[in-house]
Amino acid sequence: MTPAKALSQCTDAQDAHNAWLSQCAVSSGQKPWCTNGEAAFTSRMWPACKDFYQRYQGAGPLPLTQLEDNDTIKEARADGHARCKAGENACDEFLWTFNVPSVEDTQPTQLDWVVEGAFATLPELSSNQRVQFTRKPDLTYANFSSHIARASPELGQVLPQSPGNGTEVPVMAHLNNDPLVARGARDFHNLYSIVHFPQSHRTAVFWLIQHEY
Repeated sequence: MTPAKALSQCTDAQDAHNAWLSQCAVSSGQKPWCTNGEAAFTSRMWPACKDFYQRYQGAGPLPLTQLEDNDTIKEARADGHARCKAGENACDEFLWTFNVPSVEDTQPTQLDWVVEGAFATLPELSSNQRVQFTRKPDLTYANFSSHIARASPELGQVLPQSPGNGTEVPVMAHLNNDPLVARGARDFHNLYSIVHFPQSHRTAVFWLIQHEY
């Protein structure tokens, strides 16, 4: 039996009830997600638990949930897009932000899991036959901001506040590829995947394509 099949067969309503008893049916030290009763726990927390176990038991990648961009991110993206398209159409850019399933901060989510989850979530990455990304050494956030400064300095400034919380230190994975698109010309694909904010449990995937003429 595959881990995915085992997970679905071994996590039923009785398991949800047992989880409620072990986590919530205590008189002291009750966790915040227990306060609205067992029905709320079963309908809201139990699916989240199963999604988390899906990855941690080897049944599949972390299930990321896409976020809606706020006005600050939209403005930063618009500025970067205008800069990319000015003159000779020097670059193209894409940005996605996601919630990342997590447990207590004492068990941090690994960056590799977030990278895997992003590729599983985004068909633009997983189904792209022309661009085969290679994982490069991880970056600091200062490195990332420097790398994108010519294309989108505004984005480097706003991401720590959203989807980050403004105080945490993000961790960065960097992937790239530079396919030949014409004789003597390449596209330089840098996938800054993933800007992971470990306290907010959110991530940003920024794909910058710089064109060579």
